[in-house]
Amino acid sequence: MSLREQNRLSTVTLLVIGCFALVTGCSKATRPQSRVTETWVRTSGPPDYVMALAGKGTTVFAGTSWSGVYRSMDNGASWAYTGLANHATWALAVMDTEVLAGTGPDGYVFRSTDNGASWISIGNGLPSTDGVDALAIMGQSIFAGTSWLGQTAPPNGAGVFRSDDRGASWTPANTGLTGLDVSCLVVRDTVLYAGIRDAGVFRSNDRGGSWTPITAGLPNLDIQALAIRGTTLFAGTSGNGVFRSDNDGASWIHVSPNTRVPYFVEALAVEGGDLLVATLNLGVFRLTAGGAWESINDGFPSRNQPVHALIGVGTDVMAGTEDWPGPSSNYAGVWRLSTKYLP
Repeated sequence: MSLREQNRLSTVTLLVIGCFALVTGCSKATRPQSRVTETWVRTSGPPDYVMALAGKGTTVFAGTSWSGVYRSMDNGASWAYTGLANHATWALAVMDTEVLAGTGPDGYVFRSTDNGASWISIGNGLPSTDGVDALAIMGQSIFAGTSWLGQTAPPNGAGVFRSDDRGASWTPANTGLTGLDVSCLVVRDTVLYAGIRDAGVFRSNDRGGSWTPITAGLPNLDIQALAIRGTTLFAGTSGNGVFRSDNDGASWIHVSPNTRVPYFVEALAVEGGDLLVATLNLGVFRLTAGGAWESINDGFPSRNQPVHALIGVGTDVMAGTEDWPGPSSNYAGVWRLSTKYLP
């Protein structure tokens, strides 16, 4: 676990302990309720803290904290180790028939052209940062979002980098960004969005050539996750839950429920017309297209289960978890929930 994650988890632990009595005393109207008739089931996948998920069709890749990348070709029914042991895989992306993995804190990008059977490093030109936290694909271009915890940037930069030759070389794509600690990247058609920790959300209409801040109405600029549903953009924050923009970031509306425990968002995923929200301290939630907000945590060992990754695969939703509050084979790994049971 990185230093940043340890610090965030320590803060969340104090909040959960300090607010436990308050939460148990809240009325049903102030806390989202679980109405899912099926429970999460832990798959036979990685026995480690899962930090990233990516997939295509029925094939899923899971990146772990130190035991490498695992692959399932049957919607999570069975798993196989594919490589990159001793690397913490922070980001995954699927590009045509290739798979990309971003690692930390060493800051590498690896590519597999054989469905994970072998990996090669393609990080030539990337800076020595705290890691690659985000990967995005636009056409034949790859974008890598790097993180940096230092007070000043490293000599060869940080932030967003673009490769137009499938990773053979990388160039900085940071003009207009006011922060270098990139948490997430998402693409809608030819528009690229970046979430920057402590700096907000930025939009690029020219493949990363320049960036425009789109933060009006965002009281919390510590962005951890972004997702797109049609023409709606969602931003997940560290401590203030989820915000929605229906006008390409010109303004934002807070859409998280009114609870006394802050929502520390880790990942967002769109499944059908619904938004699924993974949190560091309160498990997984579902926001319907109609605006209903529900907890979907049945089956997890803890209602406060930290969930770091979400993905929709076939008829299932998969979640990547860690072993908090302590080492246990029942906590960390990949968990599956069939979407046919979502209310």
